Amino acid sequence: MFHLKIGLLTCGVVATTLLTGGALHPQPAQAQGRPKAAAKEAPKIDAAAREILDKTAAIYKTADTYSSSLQIETTGFPDYFGIKAQISYARPDLFNIFSQDAAGSQQIVSDGSALLHTLSREPNSYVRGKAPTGTGALRKALGLVGADGTALVTLLAGNDPLAAFEKSLRSVSMGESEEGMDVVVVEFSEYGEGGTVTYAIGKEDHLLRRVTLSQMDDGKLITSTETYRDPKINADLPDSTFATGARAGMQQVAEFPKLDYDPRLKIGGKPFDFPIKDTNGGIFSE
Repeated sequence: MFHLKIGLLTCGVVATTLLTGGALHPQPAQAQGRPKAAAKEAPKIDAAAREILDKTAAIYKTADTYSSSLQIETTGFPDYFGIKAQISYARPDLFNIFSQDAAGSQQIVSDGSALLHTLSREPNSYVRGKAPTGTGALRKALGLVGADGTALVTLLAGNDPLAAFEKSLRSVSMGESEEGMDVVVVEFSEYGEGGTVTYAIGKEDHLLRRVTLSQMDDGKLITSTETYRDPKINADLPDSTFATGARAGMQQVAEFPKLDYDPRLKIGGKPFDFPIKDTNGGIFSE
């Protein structure tokens, strides 16, 4: 449900086995005199919190159009990731996405048949292709800008926001309300050291304003925050929003050349963290 470049951390599960007669067999717990593992405790779900998430899911599932600006930022990860995007979407598979990140800006437009893709670093070229269709169309388009794992994609696809935590859900509760917003906190386990997902949702319109993943990994807090500004459902979007005609003078190419350097090296890009360590692995302070 989050941007795939960071995702939720996963850990493997190791099964204990006993080698007997050249074959692998599960080792029964009771055979060694150990008690059976306790049954998994059912998640604690606050009825009011669940109702808010259900209302939000229902609104997005039945929406004919959607528009908002989106900002994604991460903290605590080795590689900083941040984008800003303006999203316009109309069912079944029309969209116009304009995004900006460290590499520049790009625009992806679909009229339901053709797809137009332009990049600021290739101002005289464009790529045209067959538009993705069906329930996964918006996810594929947002994948081009690194936002295919957002809560927005989950909701517009008609999915329950708690479905991703089917096996790891610990609790769903009400957080402290913010101005004009209800706050729902989802606590999960199973991924790394577990964590929380916090939803800030408009009290009146039940639309997402912010979604924050907070998770401890090896004792370090990592976060990913999606902020939605000026979200609108079922607003009139003119046909011109989804026009896929290229600007006069531009040349169609099969694909854009790939960058052979990290965009953070360019002037104005966010610099790398470059810690200096001593012989014991400690980091020198400034």
